Amino acid sequence: MKFRKKPVVIEAVQLTRPFSNATRFCPSLRLIRGDNNRVEFGIVPTLEGDHRADIGDWIIRGVKGESAKSAWSAAQSAAESAARLEHLKKAAERLRARLAQLQQEAN
Repeated sequence: MKFRKKPVVIEAVQLTRPFSNATRFCPSLRLIRGDNNRVEFGIVPTLEGDHRADIGDWIIRGVKGESAKSAWSAAQSAAESAARLEHLKKAAERLRARLAQLQQEAN
């Protein structure tokens, strides 16, 4: 997934099972296993040091390629889904076209 973090677009992946997307996205991600050999959380190396990423957290890649961990609530307030933004742009284009059509019919 890609997200727009105002004013730039950043990439992000959610830490979910299976972890192949997250480990591909962030090769330096270390998965920590519990007593039952099941992954419990991940460790994301960042510019500020290592951060724990729990299942459901988002790992983001900054504009310079650096990794960071972001809880969804923080990511949600600071970023918009690029897909949602595209949807809104297309809806606005359709509304403009319909408005132009109605204005022509009124003349």
